[in-house]
Amino acid sequence: MAGLTALKKLSIGQTFIRDLSPLAGLTNLVELDLNYYPFPTRGRYSCDLSPLARLTALEELHLVSNQKLDLTPLSGLPALTTLILEPNQLQKKNLAALARLPCLAELYTTADSDDFFRRNNLINLVDGYR
Repeated sequence: MAGLTALKKLSIGQTFIRDLSPLAGLTNLVELDLNYYPFPTRGRYSCDLSPLARLTALEELHLVSNQKLDLTPLSGLPALTTLILEPNQLQKKNLAALARLPCLAELYTTADSDDFFRRNNLINLVDGYR
């Protein structure tokens, strides 16, 4: 992947890759789709997202139907405006990481996320969009 530095959009969903570090060099990437990506389970979280922290041009990231992930490495992505997640990825630690995203304008989850938003007094964030 080292030679693909001009790549703007990449979809590698439904692909089994053990290591995301080859993506770290794709610094011009604007959209990354890892939907239905079967991350192998390694301890508490199923995949290390830290290689994505170097993708400073990334504006849109899809992580639907993945296992429990630590989203902290994403907290420094200055251009990220759209994030698509599963509700099981919205733990308090991850909410703190998302709060540090300066440009995040759209956060999408599945319909099952209503319970999470109610439990955390965030239901007003979604009620206006129904």
